[in-house]
Amino acid sequence: MKFKTVSAPLLGAAIALSFSVATASAALTTTCTGANTAQNITWTATSTGGVDPIAYLWSNGSTSTVQTNSYLPGTHTLGLTATDASSTVATTSCSATVADTLPAISLFTATPATITTGQSTVLSWDVANASSTSLDNGIGATASTSITVTPLTTTTYTLSAVNGTGTSTATTTVTVLATSTPPTSTTTVPLFRRSSLQINDGGQFIAKGMIVESVGTGSFTAKVYGVTFTITSSATVAVGNYVDVKGRIDSSIPATIIARQVKTFPSFKVVKVKTKEVKKEKHEEKDEHNEKYEIKSATQSTTTSVTSVNNGVKEVTKNVTKEVKKEVKKEVKTEKKEEKKENKSSKSDKKGDNDR
Repeated sequence: MKFKTVSAPLLGAAIALSFSVATASAALTTTCTGANTAQNITWTATSTGGVDPIAYLWSNGSTSTVQTNSYLPGTHTLGLTATDASSTVATTSCSATVADTLPAISLFTATPATITTGQSTVLSWDVANASSTSLDNGIGATASTSITVTPLTTTTYTLSAVNGTGTSTATTTVTVLATSTPPTSTTTVPLFRRSSLQINDGGQFIAKGMIVESVGTGSFTAKVYGVTFTITSSATVAVGNYVDVKGRIDSSIPATIIARQVKTFPSFKVVKVKTKEVKKEKHEEKDEHNEKYEIKSATQSTTTSVTSVNNGVKEVTKNVTKEVKKEVKKEVKTEKKEEKKENKSSKSDKKGDNDR
């Protein structure tokens, strides 16, 4: 600010007047900067020269000296106009870049995570900030957020999400339990067993005569009364085995039993044979057993030979192997011995009653 003195005649007298005149010491210039932090850019306006006060107007309408805004990844530009007290105007613009972040994979799962051979599972995922997604194991690029797969063996799937910054990955594993197709010519039959199932209020589980359907690592599935349970146990079993299981229900996983005891018991096979073979088998068994049975299948014209286990057991058809024959004979002898002991004990009791 400078002062000037001006003299002027007034009514014949000279009067000196002093007043100030606003003059700029330098021309008005303005600048701006943009600094990014993550997804934000902070814009700052500055100026030099001109006559104070200086007013600012950004191209986004803001009149602040400093402002912070959020942006998508990319380069962003704002214009700035500065006006001083003498209405002098200066303009400029500035730019700043928001870097792209890696894709975020918040979810990648398989439902169900455990299946048996021939079954399917659904892979699902949730991805953000990705330009494309793809799966390995021959699946390739996919624009959806889920896909159905049917792996033949236990498989680990990798999901890849890509954008301009890079690639993010996630994995999930589908466990496939092997199953075996029952032989068409034989049927496994439990030896002297009846199925039973008992679940107490406290979660205690007792089942007899369960049929093993599939075997995995550290567990197997078995069915009783039409219900399939997953048994957590390291016991050695095979598909088709009959087992007794004692344990408790795992409350965190439906239909899963934590077993403390798994017991397998004998079984034998009923084998379909031709009529000539049946006659030959009958002839060989004539000297071994007094009772012989012949049963005609309801669906086939073939018959099967049968060995009588004891008088109280129903006739069962089978082409008995030598090992099973020995097992059956042993079982019959044991039962007869027990019957003799019971009869002897009963006679002794009666004799004691008579003596009294």
